[in-house]
This record gives sequence, structure tokens and C-alpha cells, in this order.
Amino acid sequence: MNKLYKYYSINNLSVASLTNGYCWYSNPNSFNDPFDTKIIQCELLQDLSFSKEKILCLSAINDNLLMWAHYTQSHKGFCIEFSDHTDEELVKLKSKGIFPNESNDKLSIVRNAREVEYKSTEEIEEYIADIPSTNDEFLKLYHNLDVEKQAALIKKIQKTSFIKHKDWSYEKEYRIINTSRNLIRFPGNISGVFFGMNMSSIEKRMIGMILSPDLKNRIKFYQMYRPHNKYSLKYRDFDLKKDLPDFGESLIA
Repeated sequence: MNKLYKYYSINNLSVASLTNGYCWYSNPNSFNDPFDTKIIQCELLQDLSFSKEKILCLSAINDNLLMWAHYTQSHKGFCIEFSDHTDEELVKLKSKGIFPNESNDKLSIVRNAREVEYKSTEEIEEYIADIPSTNDEFLKLYHNLDVEKQAALIKKIQKTSFIKHKDWSYEKEYRIINTSRNLIRFPGNISGVFFGMNMSSIEKRMIGMILSPDLKNRIKFYQMYRPHNKYSLKYRDFDLKKDLPDFGESLIA
């Protein structure tokens, strides 16, 4: 994927994120789905494989009704479009210490986001059927496998971080996982900002001003709206007269 989206509510955390240029990678224990990353019940595997994970959840879409309702506080927030960094940009960012001096395929950037797989209850149960559910069973199985089969088992276990029930498929989620820290540079350039239908003028203005210093020339602003006689969300170019009637002639200072 070259572009991915992140939905935000208006709060101190989202404002701090935009102001300082980072994304928050969450502990899976804070997710609203108690099965997320926990489809394996073995406590040892949870501790070894998932306890240190920090996850950034992104989406391939920017117009889903449920996501706007759930993640932007009833359309009062906004959605950010992240476009992948170019290789040339990554060279500069590494030289400044913003990204670690690692190969690009190891960086927490848009191109390395992994698509979530959505499965039915039966498919999930089939997937985990041969993975032990107790510590003793896992240790016994693992130590009886050769090195190649041990590696295959670990890979299968790690993949469960990217498996969710099909009930969540509307999110079209992509994930970036790291085990180092919670605060990491944006995974790409901010190329678009989509304002929710119920977002206030003063908060739209605030977001525009936060992003104004050196980004205004490459960021496009959009307004979400409901088309006439349709039950769907669309977006259009931001119109100052329609969408910011209370503030002068510019969204950005």
C-alpha cells in the first residue's frame, strides 16, 4: 500500500501527535476487542510473543460509517492520510536520527504495514487447533520438534497478531508492529486531512494551524459529507466559505 489512513478523535493525545509528528503504538491489552492478538490462550505464548508488542492500527479506507462513528467520536474528529516515504526521504530521515539506520524493510513505515486477515470462527479455530493451549503442552511439543519445525510453529504463532474475526472486516485494517517503544515517527508523509461531518470550525482551524509550519504545500484538506438522498459518506475539497464560515479567508495561518 502507498497510502493508509488513521482515524482520530479530538483530544489531547491526537493534538500532541500532530504537533510532535509521531504516532502512538498501542499495547494490545487496550484494544476494544478482547480476542485481538489473543486467539491463542497459552499464557506462556502470550508472554513471550505478544507482551512487548506495540501496534499501530491503520486502514485502507477513509469513508467507513462505523469507523467514523467509533473512532472519531461520532464524526467530530478527523482522518489522516499517510503516504509512504520515498527512499530519498528515508536516507535524510536516517541521517537525522529520526529513523534508525536499518534496512528500509525493517522500518515502521507505510510500505511495511501488514494486512490483517479476517476469518470466520470456524477458520480461526481450525488455524489454532494444533497450537497448544497450556504451557506444559507447548513446551512438550516445542522441544520435540526439529529446528525447522520450531521456526514454522513460531511463525504461525506470530501470524495471529494479524488475524481477526470477520465481524471486523469492514475496517480493512493494516498493522505496523514494533517491540521498542510506543512513540514513533509518522509512518509516512501527511498528504491529506479529512474533517468529520460534525467537527467544529474552531477545531478544523486548530488542526490547520498545527500542520501549517512546513507542511501546508503538500497537504490537501477535505470535508466529509453525506451526498443528497444517499446513505453513504463522501469527501470533497475543503471549501472555506462552506466549511469554515467563522474564520477569515484561510484555514492555515
